[in-house]
Amino acid sequence: TMGWLLFNGRYWEEGNEQEALQRAGHVVESRLRILDRKCGNTPEHNRLRRRLEACCKCSAIVGMLKLASTFLGVEAARFDANPYHLNTANGVVDLLTGKLVPHAPDQYMTRCSNICYNPDAESELWTATLAGFANDDSELAGYFQRIGGYSCCGDVSAQKFYYFFG
Repeated sequence: TMGWLLFNGRYWEEGNEQEALQRAGHVVESRLRILDRKCGNTPEHNRLRRRLEACCKCSAIVGMLKLASTFLGVEAARFDANPYHLNTANGVVDLLTGKLVPHAPDQYMTRCSNICYNPDAESELWTATLAGFANDDSELAGYFQRIGGYSCCGDVSAQKFYYFFG
């Protein structure tokens, strides 16, 4: 079991029971604020407010988390499952299409690069390095470029291991 994972806006990160309790408490408190904003001082409002205040008790929040864990569970295999999705600082890149999409909890990413994806970026250093490796053979440089791309994804179906020395 993985325990509690908390979405931080870009990816799911390992949390702990204390953080989960705090977030659950914040949910109940936010519902209280919404109730107070939307409802006047009516008997129904007061009845709902008392019920929500009872949910703010530690034992109620612990019970809420215990109940939630039975139906909010996600299989570990769903996380980081697409080998062609690369999570970057500004979104998730589909390595097959080059398309960037916004971060979303339902992508189930648990890692993220600190680098922003820029599809128009060019690197003179990378191009020169490839040319140097390939001794200015553009076909060989393209091959090295594909090896670099292959190493960025989690697809191992080619069953190749690249070892560079020197």
